[in-house]
Amino acid sequence: MRRSILVITALFMLSAGVVKAQVTIGSTANPHSFSILELVSGGERGLRLPQMTTTERDLLQLGDLTGDVAAKAQGLQIFNTDTKCVETWNGTKWIQSCAPDPTCEEDPLCEALKSFTATPLSDADLVIALPDPNTGVSFNMKPVTGGVFYMGVQFTDPDKPNYDHADMVDDHLVNNLYDSGSGYETPVHKVGVSSFYMAEFEVTQELYEIVMGVNHSLCQYLPLDRSQAPVDQFNWYHAIAFCNKLSILTGREEVYTIPDVDFATLLYSEIPVQHMSIEFIEFGGFDPNWDTPWNNVECDFTKNGFRLPTEAEWEYAARGGQKNEYTRTLGASGIQFLYSGSNNIYDVRSFDPDCPDDVGGNLPNELGIYDMSGSLMERCWDLSGYSNCCAINPEGPAYPYDYKMSRILRGGFFSEDPSEGLTNARVSYVFYSPTFYYHNLMGLRVVTSHVE
Repeated sequence: MRRSILVITALFMLSAGVVKAQVTIGSTANPHSFSILELVSGGERGLRLPQMTTTERDLLQLGDLTGDVAAKAQGLQIFNTDTKCVETWNGTKWIQSCAPDPTCEEDPLCEALKSFTATPLSDADLVIALPDPNTGVSFNMKPVTGGVFYMGVQFTDPDKPNYDHADMVDDHLVNNLYDSGSGYETPVHKVGVSSFYMAEFEVTQELYEIVMGVNHSLCQYLPLDRSQAPVDQFNWYHAIAFCNKLSILTGREEVYTIPDVDFATLLYSEIPVQHMSIEFIEFGGFDPNWDTPWNNVECDFTKNGFRLPTEAEWEYAARGGQKNEYTRTLGASGIQFLYSGSNNIYDVRSFDPDCPDDVGGNLPNELGIYDMSGSLMERCWDLSGYSNCCAINPEGPAYPYDYKMSRILRGGFFSEDPSEGLTNARVSYVFYSPTFYYHNLMGLRVVTSHVE
């Protein structure tokens, strides 16, 4: 995003007028190749500060971060790979956040969580059958009884706020920030979610094509069964349009509303898409200031129609909900799984360098939900952001928001080789993407609220 990059670059000019650190975009080098600091704020992962030391960071506080510059920098965050802590500039000094904020315990929501309850659901699946002319096409929604859980990257030891990823993956991954729980996965905090239903499988190409009338999946031309292959190659706007159109098709209430958009008559070609342009090559080919009225979308969680899960709902379900003892007891007993349903990735996810596996090809988690550690990253409702404190049914940051076009994705993807550790397959791993961006690694899974 052009404006952000210019501001950030200006912040890191030291006293002699010499640029000691430059902001680079999209680097995949490990942090040890650069400095101990990495910028993780503002929805922009991958903004690195090479050759910067802790001492130079302190000079920013004593020197440049004063007056108007200090005010503009308020909220800036860096990740310190020495301490494994996020540090936030509050306008006067750097505030370190390595564990649950002790002031959170004074939050009324933390007190409310002590008595939070969710409606128990029966074990019976919610079967969704499509009407004529698609009689015979159906899918199952698994009941997810709500509750309170610890959200974020954790130790298997419930007395520790964050697990040490070095204990759980190969040593060669220890120095990779994204493998060890970045600022997007910490600090651990208590979250309460109400009961809901989640699709047993990711949306298939067959279902997507019936609802939307098109299928742009990358692997659609291979000899595969579209009723079993997950759909990909669509953006976030397509995903919410799919949810509303599926609700209309099955006689349910529409969850999403956008000014002047009638989803019943909406054409696929009318859904916002930003195409890559050489004009914006420095920003990955996309205009960082691009916007659309669709960013004003509102979600009514009291409706009985289909929608994307919130990030909290997704992680709660991936952890097995009340059917996982560790999740149910807040770590007092049981086993916390690194992946959804297992500590062995080969149980719950397949590897293919080219195309995703058919849905349900591996073992489910405790809720009977498949593929939450892959084969595709799954789109969520939330804008990119992470809560530090207690929450009940969190919906992510409110709109308008500086990075209003970045939305959360969760889960692993098919082309990451299991022998390399599968960082993004972890139940706590957080990724995000611009709403207009589409890729063959991104899919979706629908949920519906339990409406009494």
